[in-house]
Amino acid sequence: MDYCKIFEFLMYILIVIGSAISLEFKYHTQYELEEILYALSENVTDPIQARIYSIGKSTEGRDLLVFELTAARNNSNIVPNIQLIGNIHGNEPPGREILLHFIEYLIDNYHKEELIRWLLDNSRLHILPCLNPDGFNVAEPGDCVGINGRNNAKDMDLNRNFPDFISEDDKNEEQVETTSMRNWMDNITFVLSGDIHSGAIVAIYPFHRIEKSKYGYEMQSSITPDNNILEHLASIYSINNEIMHQQSIFCDNEKFAGGITRGAAWYYFLGGMQDYSYMVHNTMSLTFEISCCKYPPENELSNLWEQNKNSLIFFCLQANKGVTALITDAETKIAISNSNITILGIDKAFRSNRDGRFWKILLPGRYYLRVRNSDILEI
Repeated sequence: MDYCKIFEFLMYILIVIGSAISLEFKYHTQYELEEILYALSENVTDPIQARIYSIGKSTEGRDLLVFELTAARNNSNIVPNIQLIGNIHGNEPPGREILLHFIEYLIDNYHKEELIRWLLDNSRLHILPCLNPDGFNVAEPGDCVGINGRNNAKDMDLNRNFPDFISEDDKNEEQVETTSMRNWMDNITFVLSGDIHSGAIVAIYPFHRIEKSKYGYEMQSSITPDNNILEHLASIYSINNEIMHQQSIFCDNEKFAGGITRGAAWYYFLGGMQDYSYMVHNTMSLTFEISCCKYPPENELSNLWEQNKNSLIFFCLQANKGVTALITDAETKIAISNSNITILGIDKAFRSNRDGRFWKILLPGRYYLRVRNSDILEI
């Protein structure tokens, strides 16, 4: 009998399950990750509300658990939903650990820091630390440039597996993890989304895809109608991460002005989650590459957390920068769902949710909105 391992397990139980949680800077197994999430959910104090739910299972049957967190009054449904995702590539696990520490930090500092209190009072966060637990299970610690564990258990890159909104070239079988993500996006109106990767240090905004014409690839097509807003959101993340913003560390001699880039300006591909989320659901969706090494040593996790903590906080705060409204019938006062909304100067319509409410992140300025209901009646 290995008494050392038994002792380590008992110490883990004392640390995680005890009344005071002490989250280590280490790579946690899937079992440990799940136990930590449940322990954190039991550690919240009023008025914080937390729940854990699964959006589905991985190819090999591991739960894809989400930690939902808010302090909105009466669990209000009028606050924006924010989505944070880690470990879509199994061999890029710093994101899963950063997000665990982010959850812990939000809970521990709600009563101590005004910004954290305002964030939780005025938004609802949905945090999925790991989208690809099967890939993580076979990834090699310390492998900075390899691909082992990048894909899911069916050897599919999940970040190339989402439907492309223009091209029909991609005929890859949709994976269960992808289906779970799409259903999640269908069910919840996410105003803002960020997913964490490693392998570079840069904040990335859509599009990652570009169109191909008879003259070749058209780089101009990678610019979204919300380009200035998305670029601003990327800058918010980068500015609060000194290493990213100043590009004081080069990865493979790559340097990004201001620590940001439009995806296709770096490299282009089809089937990305970021592009799908933006085009189909109008979510302001960004990607954050936070480490040159894909699977860095555990002793670097503490520094990575400190580098990205404020970036995550200020990024999430942007969900309330813009406009929100409830669309109702003038006579019956009944909420009107699925109304078509356009903003003069932004060539991309969006819709109110099933409760008749919409959110739109905007830069400071004066805007003109047009709302039409399902009968094409202008309001």
